[in-house]
Amino acid sequence: MQQERRKTRRSPATAGTSGRLRSTLEASILDLSADGLRLQLSASLRPNAVYDFQADLSGHRVAVQIRITRCSAGGFRDDGRGGRCLLYNAGAEFLWTGAEPRLALEKFLEQKKSPLSDTGILRLSG
Repeated sequence: MQQERRKTRRSPATAGTSGRLRSTLEASILDLSADGLRLQLSASLRPNAVYDFQADLSGHRVAVQIRITRCSAGGFRDDGRGGRCLLYNAGAEFLWTGAEPRLALEKFLEQKKSPLSDTGILRLSG
């Protein structure tokens, strides 16, 4: 079993939660923490590349640079024309420029924990 290397545990995002890289590339957010996130998108990203990232998480706006830690092919989706489009899964870390934005996201994520869940899984409302 591989040892967890993340500083903080990521929790699943609600289906349909998304963000943008470079203001033009839409990416689905699969899970996130105050330190990083996992994305699914239609373009491959180079590990160690830095991108501007923006997302609106149920009213909590995030605008920060991210560094891609890994990226690999992760499946297909219907392209709407009878074909399929390759999807990529990418892991990224937030490159916070100060403590305040990170703490604000951490607080937001903590508030989104379901009071009925004893598993610690976050449910971000869409």
